Amino acid sequence: MSTKNHKILAVDDNSINLKLLGRTLTNSNFSVITASSGKEAINLAKTENPDLILLDVLMPEMDGYEVCKILKENKKTKPIPVIFLSAKNETIDKTKGLMLGAVDYLTKPFDPVEIIARIRAQFSLQKEFIELRKKNEQLQKELEKFNSGAISKNEAGFKQIKDLDKLQVLNYREANKYFQIAARVKFENPPVTTVFLPVYFDNQNYVYLVSGGFNKDYKTSIVQHFLEKYVNGFFYGFTEKNFNEKELSRLFNNILEKFSPDIYETAFTLSLGHVSATKSEFSLFSIHQSTPLVLNKENIIFKNDFRPLFFESKYASIIKAGKIQLPPKATLVNYFSGKELISVDDIKRFCLPAFTENNQDVADSVEKIFTRLPQKDADQLVIAIHLL
Repeated sequence: MSTKNHKILAVDDNSINLKLLGRTLTNSNFSVITASSGKEAINLAKTENPDLILLDVLMPEMDGYEVCKILKENKKTKPIPVIFLSAKNETIDKTKGLMLGAVDYLTKPFDPVEIIARIRAQFSLQKEFIELRKKNEQLQKELEKFNSGAISKNEAGFKQIKDLDKLQVLNYREANKYFQIAARVKFENPPVTTVFLPVYFDNQNYVYLVSGGFNKDYKTSIVQHFLEKYVNGFFYGFTEKNFNEKELSRLFNNILEKFSPDIYETAFTLSLGHVSATKSEFSLFSIHQSTPLVLNKENIIFKNDFRPLFFESKYASIIKAGKIQLPPKATLVNYFSGKELISVDDIKRFCLPAFTENNQDVADSVEKIFTRLPQKDADQLVIAIHLL
């Protein structure tokens, strides 16, 4: 990834830290400007228009929080990503920083490899998001023309929108020596807006998204397609594939920030799941979606409760986050229907019989569930993930 055109503003009242930071960034082909105070940082942000700001939290006269607040209140500097810097022994309020608009935190003394990886990840996300917004605006114009009767269904603009139907994951199967995964969507009419978005991270970790649209329309379908692209961009930004709950929570927070109804004017339920084969763990972040059934190797419901996951986010009050230790050869099973919040009893009723009838053939079990689902106007999705 080329970095020569990226300009970074580094802000720290300690001149030694500033020199080390500047040297690290320059060696990675970034263009660097520096500021030793909050006031200087604000002036440079307005005049130099940097692509990213590395901002020390604790500074005299004006701390990093106040600087970030002023930057985010200014129309010109608001879009610039801010990453806070703090010493490991400093007590800082990360939630406050996130609420002010910061995108990440790094600790001092910093690891040069980590700081460059985090910066590149942010640039990858920003590029992806800008491109998605442009594509969405183009498609939305075509959709508005069609809805107003200005163009016919046979014209190219609407064909481009309808082609989204071909991109939907309706019947998904994946298998390796660690996992068997199957997902199936049942729907009455397109577009499909209850979607399974697989993101295969590495052989021993499986990450996926489920999104259920509040409206069954092409606008929702378009945004969900962009959501998939954005998540792929997030993973692409990492140089080392060593994923953990911190990165999961950061991704989920970014999704809620970038794809809020205020931006795209469409809403959906959402869950982000991560299965680790090496640790036999399952982590889940969700908004208005059910947690899956966990079956042991005898296909009996595993009773171990999800342990809450605590993380800093301004959305923490509406996010359900938890982790569970999985038994050997566990199977995770879930059922979704549009924006409905499905009860555990309904998941049992639709899913459990199919798994008690065979010996953990995941794809066959999902197919049986699929054929037994009722006819509904809302889309219906079944997912099963089995650890081998």
